[in-house]
Amino acid sequence: MPRSGTLTRRELEVIRLIAEGLTDKEIAVRLGIARGTVSNHVSALFVKLDVTRRTEAVSYAFRRGLMLEDEVFQVEHYRVDDVSHSR
Repeated sequence: MPRSGTLTRRELEVIRLIAEGLTDKEIAVRLGIARGTVSNHVSALFVKLDVTRRTEAVSYAFRRGLMLEDEVFQVEHYRVDDVSHSR
């Protein structure tokens, strides 16, 4: 359980994509949302998990069973450059 509150489904999606090494811009393209929205989700994750870095958030999520290694790497991979639109 997160240290402060419950993670939303979207926050779980974001942390899984962070675990894949994606940047905020790449996450935004993947999810079809604005880059600023991704930044807001990342900030909310940091507060809820009481962490200050992306690596800490991912480590915490794995340790607490918020995500499994298999889930992270099942997501379809493509390059941001391959997307015809950008946000």
